[in-house]
Amino acid sequence: MGVPYRDDQQRFRSVFCEVLASHVSTGLASGRCEDYLPRVAASLDPPETPKALSPAPDPIARPARRLRVIYVLGLASDCADQPALLEREMRPFVESLGNGFGLIRNPSLASSEANAKALNDALMAEAAVDPIVLIAHSKGTVDALHLLVEHPEVRDRIVALVSLAGAVGGSPLADIAPQALPRMTAALPFLNCGRGDLGAIESLRPAERQAWLDNVTLPTDILMYSLVTMPTLLRMAPGLIPAYRLLRRFDPLNDGNLLARDQIIPGSRLLGFLDADHWAVGSDLQSSPSAIVRAAAGDQQFPRRALIEAVLRVIENDLNEIQGSR
Repeated sequence: MGVPYRDDQQRFRSVFCEVLASHVSTGLASGRCEDYLPRVAASLDPPETPKALSPAPDPIARPARRLRVIYVLGLASDCADQPALLEREMRPFVESLGNGFGLIRNPSLASSEANAKALNDALMAEAAVDPIVLIAHSKGTVDALHLLVEHPEVRDRIVALVSLAGAVGGSPLADIAPQALPRMTAALPFLNCGRGDLGAIESLRPAERQAWLDNVTLPTDILMYSLVTMPTLLRMAPGLIPAYRLLRRFDPLNDGNLLARDQIIPGSRLLGFLDADHWAVGSDLQSSPSAIVRAAAGDQQFPRRALIEAVLRVIENDLNEIQGSR
C-alpha cells in the first residue's frame, strides 16, 4: 500500500522559485529553479485529499513571526563534521531571517530510541519560548518521529517537522551493511563519531521501520513536510555512486542512500522531488576540512539556504491559516 500524503508540490515550487530568484540576484545562489526542483509529472503514490486548510495566497510573504529552527542530523553526521559545517552555513542565514537557530548534537551512531530521549532532554531543558521547527535530515527524521511519538510532553514546543531526504521507511542498505559497521566506524582513528548505543543500523532496517510505523499513531497537531531527493546521475556525489547503483536493484529512483518512496512521512505535505543527492541537501560537505570528505562529495552545488527560506515561508503561511481558522 502506498504512503498517504498531501500533494503540496505546486504551491512549494512557486515559493521556492521566487526565493531562489531573489537569492540568485543577490549572489547567494546560482542556477535556475528547474535545475533543482524539476516538474514531476507522476507522483510515487496517490495523494491524500487535502482537508481543513484553505489554498495559500500567492505569493507567500516573508515570515513575520520568530521561529526557532533546530536541525536534527543523521547517521554518521558528526563523523563528517556536519554540525560545524551547518553552524557556519545556516546559523547566520537563519538568524538574518529573524529566527533562532539550534543544532542538537546527538551521537550519530546511536539508535533512534536513544537519540529521541536525548533530543527530548535537550529540548525540554531549553529556556527559549519561540515555536520550534525541526529540520531533520536522513536518519534525523527517524529520530525526530520517535521523539514526537515517544515523548509527547515535548510536542507543545514544536509546531513543525520538515524531513529532508528522511529515512522514514529505512534503507535496503541497512540490511546489506554488516552488523558491526557502527562499531567499526567508531573505531576509525581519523573520524570523531558519536557512539551512543551503536544501534543506528538496526533503526534503519526497512522491516524495523515499517513495524514501528504500523504500530504508532503519528501526531496530527504538528505540521509535517517531506522533501524527497531523487537526483539524475549527473548530480550524484562521487562517493554515493556505488550505493546508488546497488540501490537501483530495488528501485532506480534513489538518492544514493534511500529509495525515493521511503522518504515520505505518512500524512505529511509533500513539497517536492529535488534533483539533489542524499548529501547535498544536508550540508556543505564541499567545505569540509577533510580532503576525503570533499572528494566524496564532489562539486555538486545545491541552494540549501533558498530551500530553507522557502520552507519557512510555507510553514508561516500554514500556521497563519490554522490560527485564522480557530
